Amino acid sequence: MFFVRISSLPPLGIASRALTAIAFDPFESVYARYGAIWSAVELAATGSDAGERHRALDRIKSGLPHLFPADELPQLAFVRKELRRVCAFNEPHVEGRAGWLEEWLDDGLSQFAAILHDGAALADNVGLADEAELWRAWSSAVESVLNDRSDWGNRRSKWLEVLEKDR
Repeated sequence: MFFVRISSLPPLGIASRALTAIAFDPFESVYARYGAIWSAVELAATGSDAGERHRALDRIKSGLPHLFPADELPQLAFVRKELRRVCAFNEPHVEGRAGWLEEWLDDGLSQFAAILHDGAALADNVGLADEAELWRAWSSAVESVLNDRSDWGNRRSKWLEVLEKDR
């Protein structure tokens, strides 16, 4: 079980830490974990300043091994899948603080790429070769978006291509 010390955190920091704790708590239901991981990344990207975004994504990166236990629970594949997919925001329909998208594309998405890279390595380490390929496909899509951020239509087509692979 994860414990969250909330006494000195700002409200977004409190929410972020609580969501991350739920996402990696083995005693939570898979549906709570799924929702928490999605919400933690979305909050980090759209509502947090750079410092809190970095801390939130660092917590997710450090908790990632908890989603790859040696005694693989099939339900965790569902949570891992959502973690891979969460970076593909449907931008026209996402509300966030001013400047969130530019900051996410300039900084947050590259930090998220490290999570995807680690996910591929962890999947390989526990013998999930097909899933490791999905982690790498997402990592490649993120790199492609980072190299060509021209417009939403371009990013959308890259996200749709990898979403189709990760059904």
